[in-house]
Amino acid sequence: MICVQVDKTDQLILLGCDNKKYLIYDHDFNVLYDRKFGKKISFVTKCDDKLIIGDYFGDVSVLNYRSAECVGPSESPEDTGRDDKVVVPYSHYSTITASLICRDALFTGDKDGKIIFTSMTNLHEIGSILLAHKICMDIVDNKFLVSISIENTIRIWCLSTFSELLCINLPTDVYNVSCEYSKNLIVVPYCNHLLVTQFNFDKLELRDYFVFKLPFVAQSSLFIDGHLYLIDEFSSLYSVEFDAELGVKDDKDSRKGTIQQLGRVPSSQFSTNIAVELPPLTASKALEPRLLHDDQNRNRGVKINITKHVNV
Repeated sequence: MICVQVDKTDQLILLGCDNKKYLIYDHDFNVLYDRKFGKKISFVTKCDDKLIIGDYFGDVSVLNYRSAECVGPSESPEDTGRDDKVVVPYSHYSTITASLICRDALFTGDKDGKIIFTSMTNLHEIGSILLAHKICMDIVDNKFLVSISIENTIRIWCLSTFSELLCINLPTDVYNVSCEYSKNLIVVPYCNHLLVTQFNFDKLELRDYFVFKLPFVAQSSLFIDGHLYLIDEFSSLYSVEFDAELGVKDDKDSRKGTIQQLGRVPSSQFSTNIAVELPPLTASKALEPRLLHDDQNRNRGVKINITKHVNV
């Protein structure tokens, strides 16, 4: 498995696999689509009646999606760029590592450190380019774009001006991020730990942070309707209850004074904005997420790396 996308409008779950397959499930995990693309997939997502697929060659392809045309693998031909039904409106110069759709906007990030913004109504025209991207993105309240960037930083961008607002410097290598606006949370899994930061997006204030130790290596995290889910290196799915398990307090009870005493430094050579420096992380208490799905038939000796291509 390479990427995971959740389409809330039609209640669908989209998966892209390293064998060129892309699958679409309903929320009861019934397979609706099981098709094969002509190139190795790095992301797949859906917008209205379009499927958008990014590949390791940097191309962004658009296919028509019709729920009435859902087929099984035995009937599924390979979709290639030579087909009339596949349109390639633009390309990156390197592998696409992340993608997000926010209303009419499509954001795609690549290995060259760029995030390209295009409109879904005119994919041939590039609207803006954001720099210093590394691997993963998330969108918060349709206002902010959060990116895991080079130099192990979390960069927060304004979607209305496409300007960088703040940079959080992390003391460890990270490859995934997920955000929850209503809870003022930024969650970053790394190795077998989980960094949870309380961040006020409206005020751009880092107010508190917590570190938890996991019984597995978390490859990715995602919020769905306010609930946090984790995927491990074997693609098992877990859920985490914040109030009961994490003990994350309300924003007003956070140690705001401690965070404000952390030095603010220039974010990097890529920006003139100010960054918040997070101190070295030390694990506090152990966390036991609830296992939701585990494929017992798979080869548990084979790890599945999806950290670099997960976005929801």
